[in-house]
Amino acid sequence: MTIRERIEQALQGESAEDQLIRIAYYLGREQVATHICDEHNIRMAAIREAANKCRYYRLAHKIIDAGQSARTDNWTVRDNPDAIYHADYAGEYAGEFGGDTYGGAL
Repeated sequence: MTIRERIEQALQGESAEDQLIRIAYYLGREQVATHICDEHNIRMAAIREAANKCRYYRLAHKIIDAGQSARTDNWTVRDNPDAIYHADYAGEYAGEFGGDTYGGAL
């Protein structure tokens, strides 16, 4: 059994070991989403700042805007068109289950 297959099995399972794997899986998704969104937002701010310094800054902003409209659907744009946001960013799984105590041995 591969690691991927074991994780998929744990997402459906009910044992204590499966629950730990499931929590670790979702915590990892949330951490990655947070990192990607934050890094993208920092880089977009730097790109916009550099575009403002260009001689043809309006053209630079149009080029940036054209690239922003080519995003995939699973990364939703909030009020700021430069920002990306993924549902895992909210940390709902970690907030709900992250404080639970674990009292058993595997």
